[in-house]
Amino acid sequence: KALSEESTAKHLKHIKMLTEVPSLASLSANQINKIAGAIAEKKYNDGDVIVEQGDKGEKEGGQKFYIISSGKVQVKG
Repeated sequence: KALSEESTAKHLKHIKMLTEVPSLASLSANQINKIAGAIAEKKYNDGDVIVEQGDKGEKEGGQKFYIISSGKVQVKG
């Protein structure tokens, strides 16, 4: 039961985060809910490379869409 509650809390946290992303504002509640269900959180350490120019979003298998929920990133060109 505790796992289910934790899972529900995480899902609700993801929904809240997604509704705060301006580029996703036009999505329906159902679409936001589906995306929230597919989110896999990942933490990165200072200096880690998340994605490099030329990557097609498949670095870790499958296409990726990143939302930075806390911290800072540096974009190098």
